[in-house]
Amino acid sequence: MAQDRLPARTLETPEDYRAEIVRLAETSGPRAAGALAAEGAKRFPESEKLQRLAAVLAPSQPRYVPRDPNAPVRDRQKELQLFWGLAEEHPGKWFAIFNDEVLALGDDARAVADEAHARRPGVAPFLVQAPDP
Repeated sequence: MAQDRLPARTLETPEDYRAEIVRLAETSGPRAAGALAAEGAKRFPESEKLQRLAAVLAPSQPRYVPRDPNAPVRDRQKELQLFWGLAEEHPGKWFAIFNDEVLALGDDARAVADEAHARRPGVAPFLVQAPDP
């Protein structure tokens, strides 16, 4: 598997990088492909395709969503404890948790949120993704 991360050939052109990024995405996954895309974008800043690949494959950044100042604040300790107890068993999965109950679990955040709201209308579940090692 470590061999998959090594370039199959010398990367001298943007086209070489794009081909290698595709190979890495298929064999090693998006992290390895993203790292190579970032390297290629830095080396060839004029290549729009490499710039786009680097942006698409870049690790997602957490974003701040302002809370409604009038909304009540909930203690999420129960949800966090349950989440960290299960996260290792389900790497990369999305969880919708309310109090001590997993309302939904899956690969797609929107589908998990929709399922949770269907199961418990009117509650605001804790929606979180387990780390993917």
